[in-house]
Order: sequence, then structure tokens, then C-alpha cells
Amino acid sequence: MVSDTLYYSPSETSKPEGENDPRNGDEEKPTSELPLACFLKDTSAGLLGDHPQGSTPPLCLLPTIRVEDVNAHLLSEVADPSSSPGPFCSGGISASEFTTVMLRDIERELSQEGILRTILEPAGVLVGRHINFFYAPINFRTLKNAGYCFINFVSANMAQDFRTLFDAGTKYSTMWARIQGIDGNVNHYKKSP
Repeated sequence: MVSDTLYYSPSETSKPEGENDPRNGDEEKPTSELPLACFLKDTSAGLLGDHPQGSTPPLCLLPTIRVEDVNAHLLSEVADPSSSPGPFCSGGISASEFTTVMLRDIERELSQEGILRTILEPAGVLVGRHINFFYAPINFRTLKNAGYCFINFVSANMAQDFRTLFDAGTKYSTMWARIQGIDGNVNHYKKSP
């Protein structure tokens, strides 16, 4: 029997009123309410594949977190792609155990669902069966995605296969995320400012 545990972060944040974005000098940004991440966790077998044919497991959407508040620390928290396999991740795991990938160069017009439907599903990547965490930040100035997303696979082999597929012959690029695994990502985003 599959036991689905949905996680979400109940906190919402916004920049203090009047604080400028240091990267572009813009004034206060709008605070639209758009979900930024969705993820599932299977607490039994590690895969959420026991759903009726043609159906997908439910997704849990995180409340809004302004992309301006999180982009800097997200981009600083990706693993160095030139780094050799070894324990450079905060959890001390080696690259052979990595399951979380950053997919870059995404068309900014795509919604979260659009990324899942037009990029991941055609590649055979299904929510619940292959991935248990998906995070695509939204830029609230443009109301478009930030051009990248984080995906956690249910196994290190699936994550490596995804990187091999997407780094060879697609317009997208990938790298390992610094924060690895479903638990690491859930804990990180629960504590996000």
C-alpha cells in the first residue's frame, strides 16, 4: 500500500516595504500570489507509481515566496558542475548518490504545469513515478518562470540518466543542485525566508 505524505511550507514572505532589489535597482515589486513549488513524498516503496492508469498523483503547492527574495540564495546553492565526485554537498553525500537536478534554459513563458507537460513528460519523466519534488520559481515582475527549476528523482540512476539525456542534444542544460534529496529540499523550503 502506498502512503502519500504531502509537505508544504505554511510561511509566506515578502520584502520589507521600500527595499530595493540590489541586482537591478528596481523599486518595490508586486507581491502576486503564485505557487512556486510542488512536491510529493512516498513513505513506503520510494515510488508513487501505484495510481490508476492515466491519473497522476496530487501535487502540493507551496505558498508564494518572492523570487527576488530567494533567487540569490538558490543560485548560490547549486553544486559546482566542474567539481569531481565527492562530498561537496552540505549533506556530505557523493555525486554518485545525487538525486536533485537543476534544469536550466527553460522557456520563461512556461508555467509549472507547462514545464512538467512540455519538457518532462515527453522525455518520459512522470511526477510520482520518477520525481517526487519539483520547484520552479516565478519572477513576480514578469509573472514568468525564472528560467530554471529543481527536480528531485526517486533514484540517483534516474537523475543521472536525466542529466545525460538533457545535456546531450537538447537546448536545456543541467547541473547537480547543492541541496540534495526529498528530505533536504523539503526541510530547506520549509525554512525559506
